[in-house]
Amino acid sequence: MRSIPTIVPALVFTTVVAALLWGWFLRLGGRANRYLPLIVVGLFSSAIVNVFVKGPIGLIVTNVAGVGRALTAWTPVWSLPSPS
Repeated sequence: MRSIPTIVPALVFTTVVAALLWGWFLRLGGRANRYLPLIVVGLFSSAIVNVFVKGPIGLIVTNVAGVGRALTAWTPVWSLPSPS
């Protein structure tokens, strides 16, 4: 028997919550317009944090670990080789 990948429950939960929130915003009618800029900010905040916060932290970690620039800022920390 195949097991459900662990991402599926999170996917279902997130989709249901997002659908409920969008339905609530649309039901509000004209009052929802003042909240729409917040949604736009939320959409871009993840990319901004990845590029401007996680990127430099990843570069610092690779430099401290002495593994060179072959690893990028998007390489997970747990995949760094152990120092020998």
